[in-house]
Amino acid sequence: MIGTRNRPLMVAAVAEAATGLALLLVPSLVGQWLLGEALVGVAMPVARVAGIALIGLGIGVLLWPAVAVYAVLSVLLGHAWLVSPQQPKRSGI
Repeated sequence: MIGTRNRPLMVAAVAEAATGLALLLVPSLVGQWLLGEALVGVAMPVARVAGIALIGLGIGVLLWPAVAVYAVLSVLLGHAWLVSPQQPKRSGI
């Protein structure tokens, strides 16, 4: 369950992802809504790239728990490596 403190962050993430998806699918219409003019020419692929970036920002919020898990795993593996007994070197004979 999402706490009330994180709700604005989640709403912003959903809005970014929705805007990104709209830019990816219908960039001319989004340009018309946001800028008052339809996007034409080179602005179309630029708007689609911006849409992909916004989708990435929107779903990035959902990835923070995975970052915490990887940080804990890194600490545990580092600790295990530091306390493990060292193997003696073997001679090449």
